[in-house]
Formats: sequence, C-alpha cells, structure tokens
Amino acid sequence: MAGHIISKVLRDSNRSSKRIWGFGKQVSRHIVAVTTKKLQEFKERDLSDFKAFAVFVDTINRGGPGFMVALGIDGAGRKRVLGFWEGATENHEVCQELISDLERRGLILSKKIIWVTDGGKGIIKALKDRFGKKLIHQRCTIHKDRNIQKHLAKRYRKEAHR
Repeated sequence: MAGHIISKVLRDSNRSSKRIWGFGKQVSRHIVAVTTKKLQEFKERDLSDFKAFAVFVDTINRGGPGFMVALGIDGAGRKRVLGFWEGATENHEVCQELISDLERRGLILSKKIIWVTDGGKGIIKALKDRFGKKLIHQRCTIHKDRNIQKHLAKRYRKEAHR
C-alpha cells in the first residue's frame, strides 16, 4: 500500500522533478523499490526484545485508507511503534490480525499488559477473545473527552475540558 502511495506521488511529480532536480522515472522507481523493501522489513521485524507494559491501539485516517497503529511502552517509558495494519475501522478481524501479528513477531503478550483503546467494540472483542477476564483495558481519556465535547453546547466545552 505504501509503495502504491509513493508511486502515485512520484508519478504525479515526475515532470517537475526532472525539470527541477534533473532526474525522473528511473530514480523514482528505485526510490519506490527501496522504500517498499524498508517498509516490509519494518513490518516483519522481531519484537522479542521489547517487553511491553502498555500497548496503545488506534486507527489513523489521513485522507486515504485508515491504518490501525499499535504503540508499545515499556517499563522505562520508552515508546516503540509495534506495527500498523491497513483497515478503515477497528473491526474485529483487523484487530485479531494485529494481535496475531504481534505474537508471531515475538512480542510477549502477558496478561499484565495495559491495553489502551478508544473503546471501539472490534478491538475490545478481539482483546477479550485473547485474554478473557484477565484483560486489563483502559479507555483513552483523549477519545473520551472528544466524545463528551461533541455532545455539549459550545459554551460549556471549555469548562468541561478542564
């Protein structure tokens, strides 16, 4: 997917890049190939050395297809992007794929990990399927605040946000 996006951007800018920088399609194809390879390496990297204390899961939409992103935090507070998966919503199947992929790449999913989500039903169902009653889940307070703000009259939003 990222290769497709990069390819489109480079194709659209090929004429101007040739005029401005003096290179065109050949370099663009090389950049797409190298970027695609690096992206695949990133998505397949081993996670067995990372001991997650908490995992944040959210979908990011920026005009194209949505991507679900998992961000891990270890006991020392260090953050690591664990991965991302294409999916317009946090549906149950995409969430199960996320959990399976993290485990396949070596992330130890102990029952002591705090999972922070926006409260979407798909991710919560996938997590409950995996961890059962031992699931430790925290609703993201930023998402909760946004949801509350949407239902308040504008004059009350600032006070409620404190």
